[in-house]
Amino acid sequence: MFQLAIERAGSLDREKVRDELAKMDVVTFFGPVKFGANGQINSLEPPVFQIQNAKPVVLFPDAIKQGEFELGVN
Repeated sequence: MFQLAIERAGSLDREKVRDELAKMDVVTFFGPVKFGANGQINSLEPPVFQIQNAKPVVLFPDAIKQGEFELGVN
């Protein structure tokens, strides 16, 4: 995020980089990133995983969902 903000600011000036971070609305490897007025990220939905057949499966959010929740006894 900082690298992108620095590139967009064209500078290492703290105020310019902060301004670029504040208006950032991008999709990253981890999902969409957008900051609220208080400076906290307000767009991130952390993924929920379940181990199924010895492999991690993403159950949420829907945009990256790989499977359904399984209730079972091993």
